[in-house]
Amino acid sequence: TVPLIACGGARDAADLGLIGYSIERLNYLIAYMRESHRVVLNYPGIGNGRRSVEEVVPLLERLDVRVVVCYR
Repeated sequence: TVPLIACGGARDAADLGLIGYSIERLNYLIAYMRESHRVVLNYPGIGNGRRSVEEVVPLLERLDVRVVVCYR
């Protein structure tokens, strides 16, 4: 069962708690992947999410080493 998580409106800044939760869940899923596999992730929360890189970096540091975060 996938939990339903209410997201804010388009004018709200990205929810850092939701980003943190998503990182935890992604790490859980990655634990079942082969070591050679990688996950590519767009930088969460910035741009339309209206968060700064400095706000999101501490959360991203918890990501599994097999996750590649793209930032342009």
